[in-house]
Amino acid sequence: MNIIIQKILEDWNPIGVPEYIVDVEYLDYIPYLIQTAHNLEETKKGLIYILRQMGYNNHCICNKKIQQDIDNIAQRIVKEYEKIISNSDDREGDS
Repeated sequence: MNIIIQKILEDWNPIGVPEYIVDVEYLDYIPYLIQTAHNLEETKKGLIYILRQMGYNNHCICNKKIQQDIDNIAQRIVKEYEKIISNSDDREGDS
C-alpha cells in the first residue's frame, strides 16, 4: 500500500516539486493516508491536512480544481485500499 499511495501522491504532486525529488517529497504523509484509506471522507480530510502542511490556505483549498483533485485522489486511494482488502479476503478464503 505504501508504494501505491506514494505513486498516487507523485502523480498528483500538489506543490509541483521537480521530478528528481518527487519520489521522496511526500513520504512522510503515506502512513497517515494508509490509516484513513478505509474511509473516503477521512481520506479527503487527510489530503486537506497535507495541503495545509504544505502551505495551502483555505482559499486555495476551496478552489474548485483543488476540490476535484482531492476527490479524485481520495477515491483512487480508497479504491486501491479496497482492492488490497478484497485480495486479502480472497486469499484467506483459499486457506
